[in-house]
Amino acid sequence: MCVAEVATFSPNSYGAKAAEDMANAAAVIPTRIGTPRGGIFWCEQAIEKYFKHIISRDGDAQGLTLRYKLLPLAKQAGYRCSDSERYLLAELARMYYERYPADEGEDVPEDPTWDDVDKAYALALKIQKWTYTVDGRSSGKIRRGLKELQF
Repeated sequence: MCVAEVATFSPNSYGAKAAEDMANAAAVIPTRIGTPRGGIFWCEQAIEKYFKHIISRDGDAQGLTLRYKLLPLAKQAGYRCSDSERYLLAELARMYYERYPADEGEDVPEDPTWDDVDKAYALALKIQKWTYTVDGRSSGKIRRGLKELQF
Protein backbone atom coordinates (compact mmCIF):
# COMPACT_ATOMS: atom_id res chain seq x y z
CA MET A 1 0.00 0.00 0.00
CA CYS A 2 1.21 3.47 -0.77
CA VAL A 3 1.27 5.02 2.70
CA ALA A 4 1.85 8.52 1.31
CA GLU A 5 -1.39 8.34 -0.62
CA VAL A 6 -3.60 6.68 1.99
CA ALA A 7 -2.40 9.06 4.72
CA THR A 8 -3.78 12.07 2.83
CA PHE A 9 -7.37 10.89 3.21
CA SER A 10 -9.49 10.55 6.33
CA PRO A 11 -9.43 6.97 7.63
CA ASN A 12 -12.25 4.84 6.19
CA SER A 13 -13.12 7.50 3.61
CA TYR A 14 -13.84 6.59 0.02
CA GLY A 15 -10.51 8.18 -0.91
CA ALA A 16 -8.54 6.01 1.54
CA LYS A 17 -10.39 2.90 0.39
CA ALA A 18 -9.69 3.77 -3.26
CA ALA A 19 -6.00 4.22 -2.44
CA GLU A 20 -5.94 0.76 -0.88
CA ASP A 21 -7.61 -0.71 -3.98
CA MET A 22 -5.03 0.97 -6.22
CA ALA A 23 -2.23 -0.47 -4.10
CA ASN A 24 -3.77 -3.93 -4.47
CA ALA A 25 -4.02 -3.47 -8.23
CA ALA A 26 -0.41 -2.27 -8.37
CA ALA A 27 0.68 -5.42 -6.54
CA VAL A 28 -1.29 -7.85 -8.71
CA ILE A 29 -0.90 -6.44 -12.21
CA PRO A 30 2.90 -6.46 -12.77
CA THR A 31 3.26 -9.97 -11.37
CA ARG A 32 0.15 -11.35 -13.09
CA ILE A 33 -0.71 -13.18 -9.85
CA GLY A 34 -4.12 -14.82 -10.00
CA THR A 35 -6.56 -14.21 -12.83
CA PRO A 36 -7.22 -11.05 -14.85
CA ARG A 37 -10.61 -10.82 -13.14
CA GLY A 38 -8.80 -9.99 -9.88
CA GLY A 39 -6.97 -7.10 -11.51
CA ILE A 40 -10.20 -5.85 -13.08
CA PHE A 41 -11.88 -6.06 -9.67
CA TRP A 42 -9.29 -3.82 -7.96
CA CYS A 43 -9.29 -1.27 -10.80
CA GLU A 44 -13.09 -1.05 -10.91
CA GLN A 45 -13.29 -0.70 -7.14
CA ALA A 46 -10.70 2.10 -7.10
CA ILE A 47 -12.44 4.02 -9.89
CA GLU A 48 -15.82 3.67 -8.20
CA LYS A 49 -14.45 4.86 -4.86
CA TYR A 50 -12.55 7.82 -6.33
CA PHE A 51 -15.80 9.00 -7.95
CA LYS A 52 -17.67 8.47 -4.67
CA HIS A 53 -14.97 10.40 -2.81
CA ILE A 54 -15.54 13.46 -5.00
CA ILE A 55 -19.33 13.12 -4.80
CA SER A 56 -19.28 12.72 -1.01
CA ARG A 57 -17.34 15.96 -0.46
CA ASP A 58 -20.55 17.92 -0.92
CA GLY A 59 -22.97 15.46 0.61
CA ASP A 60 -23.70 11.89 1.54
CA ALA A 61 -22.44 9.21 -0.84
CA GLN A 62 -24.35 6.42 0.87
CA GLY A 63 -26.57 4.51 -1.50
CA LEU A 64 -24.34 5.25 -4.47
CA THR A 65 -23.65 1.61 -5.20
CA LEU A 66 -25.06 1.26 -8.68
CA ARG A 67 -24.74 -2.17 -10.21
CA TYR A 68 -22.85 -1.94 -13.50
CA LYS A 69 -23.13 1.85 -13.38
CA LEU A 70 -19.77 3.62 -13.35
CA LEU A 71 -20.89 6.12 -15.98
CA PRO A 72 -23.57 7.77 -13.79
CA LEU A 73 -21.01 8.03 -10.99
CA ALA A 74 -18.53 9.64 -13.38
CA LYS A 75 -21.16 12.14 -14.49
CA GLN A 76 -22.24 12.94 -10.93
CA ALA A 77 -18.60 13.44 -9.91
CA GLY A 78 -18.04 15.76 -12.88
CA TYR A 79 -15.52 13.56 -14.71
CA ARG A 80 -15.56 14.20 -18.45
CA CYS A 81 -15.07 10.96 -20.33
CA SER A 82 -13.71 10.56 -23.81
CA ASP A 83 -15.60 8.11 -26.04
CA SER A 84 -12.99 5.41 -25.40
CA GLU A 85 -13.16 6.02 -21.65
CA ARG A 86 -16.97 5.80 -21.69
CA TYR A 87 -16.74 2.46 -23.46
CA LEU A 88 -14.06 1.19 -21.07
CA LEU A 89 -16.01 2.28 -17.97
CA ALA A 90 -19.14 0.54 -19.24
CA GLU A 91 -17.23 -2.65 -20.05
CA LEU A 92 -15.25 -2.51 -16.83
CA ALA A 93 -18.41 -2.27 -14.77
CA ARG A 94 -19.90 -5.23 -16.65
CA MET A 95 -16.94 -7.58 -16.51
CA TYR A 96 -15.28 -6.82 -13.21
CA TYR A 97 -17.22 -8.81 -10.74
CA GLU A 98 -18.71 -12.25 -10.42
CA ARG A 99 -20.81 -11.46 -7.34
CA TYR A 100 -23.60 -10.13 -9.54
CA PRO A 101 -25.20 -12.91 -11.56
CA ALA A 102 -26.45 -11.84 -14.94
CA ASP A 103 -30.11 -10.90 -15.07
CA GLU A 104 -32.32 -13.14 -17.13
CA GLY A 105 -31.72 -12.40 -20.79
CA GLU A 106 -28.58 -10.38 -20.05
CA ASP A 107 -25.34 -11.32 -21.75
CA VAL A 108 -22.66 -12.67 -19.45
CA PRO A 109 -19.46 -10.72 -20.13
CA GLU A 110 -16.44 -12.60 -21.40
CA ASP A 111 -13.54 -13.13 -19.03
CA PRO A 112 -11.15 -10.18 -19.16
CA THR A 113 -7.61 -10.51 -20.46
CA TRP A 114 -4.46 -9.02 -18.93
CA ASP A 115 -4.56 -6.47 -21.76
CA ASP A 116 -8.03 -5.42 -20.50
CA VAL A 117 -6.57 -5.12 -17.00
CA ASP A 118 -3.69 -2.94 -18.22
CA LYS A 119 -6.17 -0.58 -19.92
CA ALA A 120 -8.33 -0.49 -16.80
CA TYR A 121 -5.31 0.28 -14.62
CA ALA A 122 -4.21 3.10 -16.93
CA LEU A 123 -7.69 4.62 -16.68
CA ALA A 124 -7.72 4.14 -12.89
CA LEU A 125 -4.40 6.02 -12.65
CA LYS A 126 -5.82 8.85 -14.77
CA ILE A 127 -8.94 9.08 -12.59
CA GLN A 128 -6.76 8.93 -9.48
CA LYS A 129 -4.75 11.94 -10.68
CA TRP A 130 -7.97 13.75 -11.66
CA THR A 131 -9.34 13.11 -8.16
CA TYR A 132 -6.29 14.72 -6.56
CA THR A 133 -6.55 17.74 -8.82
CA VAL A 134 -10.26 18.22 -8.10
CA ASP A 135 -9.77 17.57 -4.40
CA GLY A 136 -6.76 19.88 -4.10
CA ARG A 137 -4.42 17.05 -3.09
CA SER A 138 -1.76 17.62 -5.75
CA SER A 139 1.14 18.05 -3.36
CA GLY A 140 4.65 16.78 -4.06
CA LYS A 141 4.06 14.07 -1.47
CA ILE A 142 1.13 12.76 -3.51
CA ARG A 143 3.03 12.94 -6.78
CA ARG A 144 5.76 10.80 -5.22
CA GLY A 145 3.10 8.37 -4.02
CA LEU A 146 1.61 8.16 -7.51
CA LYS A 147 5.03 7.46 -8.97
CA GLU A 148 5.47 4.53 -6.57
CA LEU A 149 2.22 2.99 -7.80
CA GLN A 150 3.15 3.03 -11.47
CA PHE A 151 4.88 0.06 -13.02
